[in-house]
Parts: sequence; C-alpha cells; structure tokens
Amino acid sequence: MLFLLLTPYSLLITAVHASVVVNAEVDRKEVLIGDRIIYTLYVIADKGTELELPLDSPDFTPFDFVGQRGIEKIKNKGRITYKIDYVLAAYEVGELEAPPQTVYFRDIKGKEGEVASERIKITVKGVVPKNKRDNEIKPVKEPVSIEVKKSGGVLWILLSILFLMAVIITYAFIYLVKNIKRHEETALLSLSPKDVALKELNRIEKLGLIEKGDFRTFHIMIEECVKKFLLNGISIYQAGMTTVELLKSTEPARDIKEILLDCDIVKFGGFIPSVNEALLLLEKAKSAVEIYHRA
Repeated sequence: MLFLLLTPYSLLITAVHASVVVNAEVDRKEVLIGDRIIYTLYVIADKGTELELPLDSPDFTPFDFVGQRGIEKIKNKGRITYKIDYVLAAYEVGELEAPPQTVYFRDIKGKEGEVASERIKITVKGVVPKNKRDNEIKPVKEPVSIEVKKSGGVLWILLSILFLMAVIITYAFIYLVKNIKRHEETALLSLSPKDVALKELNRIEKLGLIEKGDFRTFHIMIEECVKKFLLNGISIYQAGMTTVELLKSTEPARDIKEILLDCDIVKFGGFIPSVNEALLLLEKAKSAVEIYHRA
C-alpha cells in the first residue's frame, strides 16, 4: 500500500534503481516562522541491500533540524521499508525548499549507487505584519532598583569552608575514578581486540538493559563496542568518525554493516525493537567479532 502512494518522481527513481526507492513528504507546506514541520522520509529497499540512511545530523538547510520523532521498520514480501520522521523548524520568511535527503546503497549484486528524495517547497510567513508590530511597541519601563542586604561575616566564613570541603571531596572522587579507569585500561592492553570486544559485549548483556526496556542505551553500547573493534581499539570519540565514515574507511562485512544500521535507527530514529530482535543483535555482534577479529 505504501508503495502505491509514492509520487511519480519516486516511480521514476524506481525505474533507474530497482532495489531502492526514496520518497519524502511534509505534514504542511505553509507555516508561520518558528513552527515545527514534520518531514517524513520513506526508504524502500530489497532485502539484503546495504543502506546508509541520513540519520546522523542530516542537513535540512535553510530549515533547522530539531530532531527525529521516530522511525518505523517494516518487512514485507522481501522488501524492507524505513519510515523516518524528522522535526524541522523555520526561522526564515519566504518560499523555502527542504533539500533532498540522499540514501547510499549497495545491492546484493555489489552494485553501488545513491537515490535522493525530491525537493519540497514550503512557504514560511511572519507571525505579525510589520506595520501592526510597530504600532504595538510599548515604551520601556524604568529599571527597578533592588536593595540587597549585606550578609554577616560569619556566614561568609561558613560558606567558604563548605565550598572548600566540596572542592576537596570532588577532586578526591575524580582522582579515585581516574585511577580505577587507568587500572582497567592497563588490564585491557594485554587482551586482543577480539577479547576486549567480547568482554564488553558480555558486560553489556549482564547490565539487564533489555529487561529494563532501555533499548536505546543497549544499542548505543553495542554500536560503540563494534566500532571500537573495527578501529582496533581506537576510541570512537578520538577518531571522530560517524557510522558512514567508519564504514567507508574500514569496509567491514555485510553483517557488521547491518548491526551498525540497526543500532543507528534505534539511536537516532527512536525505533523500538522487540526483545527477540535486541537479543539477536547481541548474538550477531558476538558472532561478527569472533569471525572477523583482527588479532
């Protein structure tokens, strides 16, 4: 049913890239400045097609990207449909265009390509006409003076002592945490990247995040673990790589790409997987580390 609702432009894309279809729509095409706009991106792909979805800080200039409202993943007759809702805001007045969102893919035959959604025109109007706004300007009131009473010397001494104690306790806590972390990092240096990754995955499993329903934290931790494994233990934050950049630089196997994509749609899109899907992801991550380790 969703496929039948796609625009003729998307059908033209289908004729060129039979494995991937991309279409977009907005909830309204005429808004007031500051209003929120729901931009929905539909991506339909053949099962087994590797996708790079615009999830991590997509560019919607001249609109402001506020965040993602949610994502749906639907499997039907050998195809997978992703429905991603973005929340945008308009802070410019005029006839604006929401830019295309590009999806990169590699089909099961190894053919690579990209498909982009169409541009969408949105009219943004001011809230109040300029002449009316000028007439409503009111004179500024005189500043109100506030008298502040001086505190006694004893109170300041007590506050200074409390502040000093708080600083000492804080520094002691930070020192203790750093020492513990340094000890853990030293112990990990003797392990191979595979062993480090498996140890971290087992630790994540024991946290009980799935049982608590905290799927987002679970997927974020799985993703970071797999990324560190791909980078041979280098911290993701130090490397400064997004998922797309990491995949391009390391060219991992298809199953690892699927793991990272599943993590991204939960992390950025708010997709809520089932318990079985989350458990399966953990097992896939362990298997991938076992098979593709670079000791």
